[in-house]
Amino acid sequence: MGLKQPIPKITEKAIESLTISAPPEPDLVQPAASGESETLPLSEAEFENELGRLLATQTPAVAGRIHVINLCKLRDRFGERWSEIAWNVDALVRKVIKQNLTPGDVFTRHHDYAYFLLLPHLSKAEGQLKCVLIAERVLKRLAGEEALGFVDVRTAVTQVDGSVGFEEVRRTERLATLLDRAEEQKQPRLLTASDPSPTTWKDLRFIYRPMWNVRKRLVSTYLCVPVLQSPEGPTLLGEAVLPQGDTLARSSLDLTILEHVLDDLRGVSGKGQRMILAVPLHYGNVVNSGVRRELVKLCQTFTAAHQYLVFEIVGVPSEADRRGLQAMLAFLQPYSRALIARLPLECTDFPLFDETGVIAAGVDIGEVEGTEARIIAKMDVFAACAAQAGLRSYIHGLTKLSLTTAAVCAGFAYIDGDAVTSVIDSPRGVYPLDRKQLYSGLLGSA
Repeated sequence: MGLKQPIPKITEKAIESLTISAPPEPDLVQPAASGESETLPLSEAEFENELGRLLATQTPAVAGRIHVINLCKLRDRFGERWSEIAWNVDALVRKVIKQNLTPGDVFTRHHDYAYFLLLPHLSKAEGQLKCVLIAERVLKRLAGEEALGFVDVRTAVTQVDGSVGFEEVRRTERLATLLDRAEEQKQPRLLTASDPSPTTWKDLRFIYRPMWNVRKRLVSTYLCVPVLQSPEGPTLLGEAVLPQGDTLARSSLDLTILEHVLDDLRGVSGKGQRMILAVPLHYGNVVNSGVRRELVKLCQTFTAAHQYLVFEIVGVPSEADRRGLQAMLAFLQPYSRALIARLPLECTDFPLFDETGVIAAGVDIGEVEGTEARIIAKMDVFAACAAQAGLRSYIHGLTKLSLTTAAVCAGFAYIDGDAVTSVIDSPRGVYPLDRKQLYSGLLGSA
């Protein structure tokens, strides 16, 4: 018996990489207590004792704390090959689960295709959200986004007659709802795109910065930049258009930028043009449930948005909670090709972005102060540390050829700014840009 149905993006090479023999880990694991360096293996009997103890004291509440991640459909699709890869699939599932456990949580493997999780300190909605994110992360690593239907997530619920049954949790369709339910802290209402703005956006316009792919020597990505022309002062670009400390204007601005980008995409997608548009989103808006809902509503007005959009998260604080950030960004992933993060040039440590889906870290050189020599030295360190963390690097706002050359030598994957290309009013698709063109003004006709 072979594969009943091919799983998207799974190649023979990928399957072979999973068939390397490895001994299975103990069937039940709980996270280490404070001060312990390793997880403690527990027996199945100990798991049953823990479950029995909780059921004896608080039966109704425990039902919503038991969840099942079921790989049965995935196993059936692999057919006979499953026995060859089951151990390594199990190792991957265990690794992802352990990364998301907190003290007091336990889980056990049932046969070779299901995992029971007991999450006593989480509400039903919070536990469901955690299991949904675990399942999606596992499936994306194994088979890509198209295969998310090959895993079931279910939660134990108490039936009318007092018995316990399991209700299915639909991942993609209910992720937004689960996230909102799981948030215990109420967020203040922020402005939506249809609200009157506290800042006069009627004078706001937008330009695009072509981002040069250094290795491929072409432009395929464009960063949308807001521009505000003040009759009483200089032209303001990017972050400068925001009034200092005005969170309401910040939410309205992000929504307005996304709305403009989507309008531009509708115009170019019908012409068959391929490109990527980068949309800056402030961290404060990403963690706000009201603004997230508005962002998603806008994305849902253009069904192909995920083929074109890259969300650039701006202003992530170094003290942000990684798991919280992980959950917030997972909410945006279905609507984008990738997530990237704009950080201070001084940043040299990137553990905050592990397992969050962020693929690149970047800086805006226009926000950096210091001598050129010191800036170049920091650029070298930033790009090297990002690469060490498995992240690509990018840099905005280069205005000097000396800094552009330094960025290329440092290993930045994408660069933009006046020293690279001029800003444009609308994206122009994919086009080649050779290094010689950067220095054409110096080289003349040579």
